[in-house]
Amino acid sequence: MPEASEISTANGGNASRSLPRPIRPYSSVVWRTGGHEIRRKETSMAKAGDRIDNPVTGERIVVLQSAQETDGELFAFELSVKPHGFVSAEHVHLKQEETFEVTRGTIRFRINGKEADAVVGQRVVVPSGTPHSWWNESSEEVAATVWLRPALKTEVFFETFFGLARDGKTNKRGLPNLFQTAVLVADYQETKVLLPPPVPILLKLLTPLARLLGYRSSYPQYSSAQPNSAVELLADS
Repeated sequence: MPEASEISTANGGNASRSLPRPIRPYSSVVWRTGGHEIRRKETSMAKAGDRIDNPVTGERIVVLQSAQETDGELFAFELSVKPHGFVSAEHVHLKQEETFEVTRGTIRFRINGKEADAVVGQRVVVPSGTPHSWWNESSEEVAATVWLRPALKTEVFFETFFGLARDGKTNKRGLPNLFQTAVLVADYQETKVLLPPPVPILLKLLTPLARLLGYRSSYPQYSSAQPNSAVELLADS
């Protein structure tokens, strides 16, 4: 079993970055063919500078390196957390290593059942398969640079999860209802949320019904990684 975490002092300055921009999920391209006007919804993958906010948990992500830009090797982002902000649930990345480097304030971590503070310049490494969570106990905003290796579908998960929170579709802990949770758990199996024993069984039973009811693991209004094959007839000439 690997060590739960590694905390070390990291040296080096921060490179200057351009101002973050909110994700724009769609651009519309219009064709005219025959007597019809056709619009196709096109999307672009997340890229450096994109911002994703969660008003419930107090988290804000600014993409530094996306899966597309690193050929899937990693997903890197700047994480900012408002006073008393938190990650929604203790969880495990089954196939990813996650590294945090604190750049502002003090972040409290629970890794494999043990709690510790990490301050500016310290690096926390969470090996794959290790339960962990974190939160901001202070009255000031904190921040860290985070790397997830490999990237997998992490950025789409964040876009969806945070988008649901922005639309008021989560509880005060930032967790969606059981139907939505069932689909997310089924489709993002590389990240396992730690839940009491009866709940995972219930979620598995609910998944087929949740899909029939229209619940998805990503939505075009949230995620920039939607298929770009939707074609809509807008008008006749």
